[in-house]
Amino acid sequence: MARKGDADASLFELGAGPPEKVMIWTEREVLTRQVTQIGRSACGATAVINVLLALGYQPDQAAAAAAVSTRLRREAAPLADYLFSRAEAGCTHKQLIDGVNTLTDGQVCGRFFSMYPRRSFQLVRWLGGWLRRGAVPVATLNPQRGVPPQQTVPDAWHHQMAFGVGPQGVYLTNPLECVSASLLGEQLCSEPVLLVRREDITSRWRDGCALQPLMNAADPRWRRMNVLGQVVTVLREELDAPPPGVRRVLTTHVTVPAWYRSGVTLFLRRSSPHCADLLREPELPRLEDC
Repeated sequence: MARKGDADASLFELGAGPPEKVMIWTEREVLTRQVTQIGRSACGATAVINVLLALGYQPDQAAAAAAVSTRLRREAAPLADYLFSRAEAGCTHKQLIDGVNTLTDGQVCGRFFSMYPRRSFQLVRWLGGWLRRGAVPVATLNPQRGVPPQQTVPDAWHHQMAFGVGPQGVYLTNPLECVSASLLGEQLCSEPVLLVRREDITSRWRDGCALQPLMNAADPRWRRMNVLGQVVTVLREELDAPPPGVRRVLTTHVTVPAWYRSGVTLFLRRSSPHCADLLREPELPRLEDC
């Protein structure tokens, strides 16, 4: 199983001694029990299926995909509309909760814990405490954060069910990996933005392509982040060839607003004595409040 991130301590994992290992599935069991990506942009639906499997259900994949209501990228749309679709492709934690509620007829409750802005808590110990009480976590994270130099920046946000924790970090499905608390903490603490690759912009530019919708979006963040200006910069770089022998540093990504929120959703059977505790649990304390 892949292991990602270093062992550096962070505000997400400070405490005396290594945390105890707590598992829903063993590293051997998960090989046959987890479901991997069921479709394009369907990491959320895939996570929901794994949650239900961990809680003893046998979900239908097509029904899960429909219940989560995954949104797809509009690949053939004009550039501005394509960027709008990128901002909302996939699903949010709310759709995960709604999907699980639909698929179980309300027998499973879900609670999302936001981790942006940064929180002050011990991630692995916090997750381990809820795992012991029968909860199944899903991480909604931004893997575009914490990317080592020279490595490719991932193309999207991601939902992954966690099937355990231990001294080495958090064990995740789809793909199977163990991620350190410091790296996962960084990816769980992200403002709602998405990096769109340069080539996704330049390959969709056509003469006469209207970019004004980027200024007229209902979400004011599109104007505040000057997405139009970012796009124009990329297009100018593409059209204006440098003089012979001159090397330029080109813009690699355009940053757009995203509708996701980073954090962890915990799912628990409503028949559990801990369900009421989960629903009334206070939000994790912000770092500046500590």
